[in-house]
Amino acid sequence: MALKFVDIGANLTDPMFRGLYGGSRKHQDDLQMVLNRSWLQGLQKMIITVGTLNEADEALTMVACDGNLHM
Repeated sequence: MALKFVDIGANLTDPMFRGLYGGSRKHQDDLQMVLNRSWLQGLQKMIITVGTLNEADEALTMVACDGNLHM
């Protein structure tokens, strides 16, 4: 039986996935590349964690676009 993995604490709304560190851009948005690598390595699902209502809105948008993301 193959193992299935779920990330139960994915902080995908963190600005670092958009290339921002301390309010300054350090690289291009790489969120989709991070997600793609995760799926390729066998991750089945991610549960997005948030800390604010604004982050919840952003996470809901992500969840609507990818069936492997949940809140």
